[in-house]
Amino acid sequence: MDFKFPDVGEGITEGKLVKWHVKEGDSIKSEQTVASIETDKAVVDIPSPTSGVVEKLFFKSGDVVEVGKVLMSINNGGAPTPVSNSVKQEPVRNVVIEKKIEPVSNPVIVQTQSYIPQNNYPNTNNVSNNNPNSGTILAMPQIRKFAHEKNIDLSNIHGSGAHGQILLNDIGNTTGTVQAIQRQTTTFSQTVQTSRPIITSTANGPIQSFNEVLATPSTRMLARKMGIDLTKIKGSGDNGMIIKGDLTRSNSSQENVVTSILPVNVATRISAPINFTNTQTTPIEIVPMSTIRQIISKRMFDSIQSTAQYTVMDEVDVTELVKAREKYKEAYEKQGIKLTYLAFITKAVVLALQKHPYVNATMDEANKQLLIKHYYNIGIATDTPDGLKVPVVKSSEHKNILQIAIEIADLASRAKNKTIKLDEMNDGTFTISSLGNSFGQGFTPIINYPEVAIMGVGRIIEKPVIFNGQIVPRKIITLSLTADHRLVDGAEASRFMNDVKNYLEDLNALLLELS
Repeated sequence: MDFKFPDVGEGITEGKLVKWHVKEGDSIKSEQTVASIETDKAVVDIPSPTSGVVEKLFFKSGDVVEVGKVLMSINNGGAPTPVSNSVKQEPVRNVVIEKKIEPVSNPVIVQTQSYIPQNNYPNTNNVSNNNPNSGTILAMPQIRKFAHEKNIDLSNIHGSGAHGQILLNDIGNTTGTVQAIQRQTTTFSQTVQTSRPIITSTANGPIQSFNEVLATPSTRMLARKMGIDLTKIKGSGDNGMIIKGDLTRSNSSQENVVTSILPVNVATRISAPINFTNTQTTPIEIVPMSTIRQIISKRMFDSIQSTAQYTVMDEVDVTELVKAREKYKEAYEKQGIKLTYLAFITKAVVLALQKHPYVNATMDEANKQLLIKHYYNIGIATDTPDGLKVPVVKSSEHKNILQIAIEIADLASRAKNKTIKLDEMNDGTFTISSLGNSFGQGFTPIINYPEVAIMGVGRIIEKPVIFNGQIVPRKIITLSLTADHRLVDGAEASRFMNDVKNYLEDLNALLLELS
């Protein structure tokens, strides 16, 4: 049997093979770990789905593996299954020919909707004279529909396009025919932003020069999510068809940028290549983006694009908190517990969230409703050698400060050494991001979407303040709250911040949590 790389977590589409735990010829048992694969969040152990003998391993350490690709073949005593190391393609008759006008001074984005030929269309499955090798007629959906309505048999038409594709002028070389198809093309367009014809032709001449792309609808959808321009991809499938593996290879080579959700002028500007002269006086090192860095980049960008973010800040006098931590720190260190300020802050945040439920909510835009969560899973942004990861302290409302401190230390350690599990970084309701004691005083964190708020924690500094009518040195920390203005108004954010501040300055409630 073929064992394919399974979907190991929400949003995971690929992973890097870190290590094989078996080799070809080994006998394995069901649920035995056969490989370790690094995703954008963690290193995941992959168990075997059956007992048997390893016949073949299809990847080596360091390779990027897409979900759905065959990892290994296993002889489990049954009839051998033909091995295919590619994602199953959809029938070619559902292929849409996407056409992109050659670059012009004022670029236009045209987004068309796929039209899938129905079974009553004539000869859509016959071997085409224009493309005998494909076993299928290649033509745009609009041309198929027009041919059906006019009782035109496409199998009798010789296509002059790439791979034998039937073009407009192959059906009829009169202006009337071309204009009729143009009108249908507009009907099937979701958005047409242009002041000039999309398709032009003359009675005696062919249409304009186009770049033609073969890809299945699911591949096109994935390309849109990845921000990849299909006209720049060389397909490795039949007849040059672009398959999902081509998108992964293109994305890893950094040939494309996310432009599909940007305005035309912005998309055009950032998609231009960066030209530089590498001389002895201007050394430049080119480093490919890692998978996790690409994911971080996309999620941060999506967060900014999907929410109305603003930030409020306040200074908190944590002089008494510093004294309390110093008092208890040594005793707990003897028990192996590292009592950090972050544990105190996390508990203060949970107590404040219970009073301000909208800060612990999510917006369900599709159904126009709010999801107010009465559980408190606090994500702790953690700096790791691979990039920022956010392990989550689940059900923080049921844990005291000591328990939170122990869990934060454990999660952070395993996030850094890549042994943390995927489910330990999912289902957060609110995130805290701390600069630690060695960096800046304050910053404006970006929301961990789809959450609606994030707390930024600066380092503790000593500064002169007016306290009880006198200027004295006090320990001050700057807290920042970035919130989504669609759910959390400025006044509510300020009230939340004030409650967090009160809990940290008046330790009565927090010190009870040390027991």
